[in-house]
Amino acid sequence: MALSLFGEKYFLEKKLHKLPYDAPLLAQEAFRVAQDFIKSPLGRELREASKFTSEFKFLLPLSSYGTKEPSFLIEGSMDLIYEYKGACVIVDFKVDRKKVRGAHLMQMACY
Repeated sequence: MALSLFGEKYFLEKKLHKLPYDAPLLAQEAFRVAQDFIKSPLGRELREASKFTSEFKFLLPLSSYGTKEPSFLIEGSMDLIYEYKGACVIVDFKVDRKKVRGAHLMQMACY
């Protein structure tokens, strides 16, 4: 399964003239980050995945302690899910500037 960076580099270059003044630098940085991801261990594993999907939406009904009926509903989106060597792998990219221990534990528990 071949992955590409939204087609080819020319796709970004073709769109640059329509973007704000500093957009060419941002587009170059985005392209570099995408290239780095594809070369990363996760990117290499994803290339070998048998199936994958991105932006997978989900709804999770949860009950309050001691009740049987759902009390509330959690709605979310998983950035990337793929199957690799018989296992399901869930990837949720984070862009938090500060790393706070446990900040995403509830989200991980939903997955």
